[in-house]
Amino acid sequence: MSIRLQRLNELFRRDLGEIIQRNFQPDGCFVTITKVQLSPDLSIAKVYLSVFSPNRDPKTIYSYLDDQQKQIKFELASRIRNQVRKIPELHFYEDDTSGYVDSIEQLFKKIGKEVIGDYASCMQWTDFPIFDSLNFPSEFDATDTLAGILLVNKPLGWTSFDVVKYVRSRIQRKKVGHAGTLDPMADGLLVLCFGKATKSIDQIQSQTKEYIAQIKFGASTPSYDAETEIDEVADYKHINLQDIQRVLLAHFNGEIQQIPPMYSALKRDGKKLYELARKGKTIALESRPVHIYSSHIHSFKDDTLELTISCSKGTYIRSIAHDLGIALGSRAHLCGLKRTKIGDFESEKAIEINVFDSLNN
Repeated sequence: MSIRLQRLNELFRRDLGEIIQRNFQPDGCFVTITKVQLSPDLSIAKVYLSVFSPNRDPKTIYSYLDDQQKQIKFELASRIRNQVRKIPELHFYEDDTSGYVDSIEQLFKKIGKEVIGDYASCMQWTDFPIFDSLNFPSEFDATDTLAGILLVNKPLGWTSFDVVKYVRSRIQRKKVGHAGTLDPMADGLLVLCFGKATKSIDQIQSQTKEYIAQIKFGASTPSYDAETEIDEVADYKHINLQDIQRVLLAHFNGEIQQIPPMYSALKRDGKKLYELARKGKTIALESRPVHIYSSHIHSFKDDTLELTISCSKGTYIRSIAHDLGIALGSRAHLCGLKRTKIGDFESEKAIEINVFDSLNN
């Protein structure tokens, strides 16, 4: 079917539908046009109707529309006279969608096994067992548990992949992944999924995250945290608690535009940004929308601020620290970070990494 014929089919469907519903719809009936099929020479138009008529035989509706064809064609010509030279003959038919649905049902029956086999791809994370410090068995056997979610407390100094690699070896499952990276200098909740539960990682990652952050004023670093050397210093003595609260409310609340740090795992032209940064390369990065749901200050003493931040996926707490320092007329970097929540998962219930040492393998 040519593109022009497809376009005309849709044009006829739309205009005929409006004409019939406005001027030729019998009382007590509801008529819609589901599709139109024009012949290649545009001499005939097969018009398929869906008729809701609780008190009348649908066949009488088709007869009625056939009788009104001359007037319907006249009104149609006033709309599309510039699209076709001659208005085609209109042939009205019962909608054949039911037959199409039947064929689809037969197809699903035929491939039922494949659909069931891939059921995990559409499962929710709530469909899998969740293991935390309260219910983690001392003799965990992953051969009996084919899929599940582990709440793990990531230690300081470990990368997220370090934790994945270690836990994978202890529970003897090949397929293990994490639902959200934590930097080496951060500790706290790391959610691991294994087996078919890895298909729910995106669902978990998209949930709201909560962190306790320590921000040190007076100095900035290229990585926006304590992982790299200080590259700039600035006075911070003028900063007070009221100014911090005001700036957080005005500039770090709700949806904001955030530029990610160069020292991040984001990629540009197939290369991770931190790899470019370590080579001394810098590139202009575009800001991205993120959402700050809330922030609560715990303390501000000397040059260090401690606060809890609740935010969306993709938010860099390091960037908040860096940008907050600038907004307050100084410089700042992140000096401590703990993830306390991902959705309803809490770090208080996370399994300590040394618990996996005792597993019987």
